[in-house]
Amino acid sequence: MYHLPQRNYDPNYWGWFISLGYPSAPQYTWLVDDLSNPMSLRSRGYSNARITSLLRRPVYYESSTTYRNRVKVLLGLATWNDDGDNFFENHEVTTSYEPYVAGVGWDSWIEDVRNGTGATYYSSVGGASYFRHRYGLKSYVNWLMDRQFAKSAPVPGSSGYTPALQRSVAQPLQALKDAVLEFSDYLQEVESNDKVGLVIYGTHGAVDPYSETNGLTNDHAIIGDLPYPHQAGEHGPFTNTGEALLRGYRMIFGPGSRTHAHKVIVFMSDGNTTAYNGFNVIDDLDSPGNVTALNDIETLEDFDQLFGGIPSGSIATGGTQNATSGREETLAIGRILVSNHLGMGDAELNVVGVGAGADMENMLQPLAEASGGEAYHAEPDPNDPSVLPATLKQIYRRIGGRRPVALISQSPSP
Repeated sequence: MYHLPQRNYDPNYWGWFISLGYPSAPQYTWLVDDLSNPMSLRSRGYSNARITSLLRRPVYYESSTTYRNRVKVLLGLATWNDDGDNFFENHEVTTSYEPYVAGVGWDSWIEDVRNGTGATYYSSVGGASYFRHRYGLKSYVNWLMDRQFAKSAPVPGSSGYTPALQRSVAQPLQALKDAVLEFSDYLQEVESNDKVGLVIYGTHGAVDPYSETNGLTNDHAIIGDLPYPHQAGEHGPFTNTGEALLRGYRMIFGPGSRTHAHKVIVFMSDGNTTAYNGFNVIDDLDSPGNVTALNDIETLEDFDQLFGGIPSGSIATGGTQNATSGREETLAIGRILVSNHLGMGDAELNVVGVGAGADMENMLQPLAEASGGEAYHAEPDPNDPSVLPATLKQIYRRIGGRRPVALISQSPSP
């Protein structure tokens, strides 16, 4: 990315000119002088005088409008026909069409970068302050993912997405995709007959054929391929861990499940839930009345009614209170699912926290301990992007190696 700050109070030069020099400093040569780049200023036919004008701020205060126009011209997103005042006014600049977000245009992206705003900037390594005034493919893809504009035929359960963004290497999502593939490859290597399913979630757990298997399956290759058509934030900008847990439980006791097979949920999250569903949860799991109520849960319909319906009709998102309530709700759901009181059966829960900010202490570790499962933390290394996917692969192989070799009771082999 190119760091192109706005400097309004230097009496002589704009910030770019100081950092670029003239001719341009090596890190900016591609934008300014490199003739192998057809969009460099030199390749587009700008003279030395025009290039100097682009790199030097005007004598007078520069407005946000002329700053945006100057950025667009330098990045090759606009052409400039100067009327002699070196001010980059709107009538002098012809801007190209921004191809993805209808009715918004390049100015919106530049404003996000200029101010360091945008949800994905805050959640990326370095934070929002790092992305401020840095223009490039990374900040542009983040801007696109923030908008989540709908495709022509949105998939039910999806917030809408641009299929091309599935090819962007957005972490930690890309590492999670690769880790799921690693896990499915491992099950195939050991010739496992385990039945596996996958639920992808965001604000809600997605229930479309692109995001959730139709029940459990022995076709492990399908599981490995399923995450790849997805982009970060596709199912909403919030993290609904409570609903995700319930959907996972419903899957392992739903179509394709085997009654007496050992049930395992591998739950992946950054551990920072931002959604509160208001589900009906039982806190006192030892009272005789509650034990009886849980023992009576024998069907998926009973299970849904126990929590007041899935998904919730009163979800609340964002803010500290919803995050705190959502975390407590998720922990309560986890305790119910592994309580041994549910008439449908209980499940072992293994938890994988992804990212440097994963709340292992307050949520993920307690969630795993409640079920006798294990908690793992996959932390990225800002200086080595290969660390996160390698760590996730190791975790998945360890979880795969912990699969029980015996059933709880007689039944077809797992």
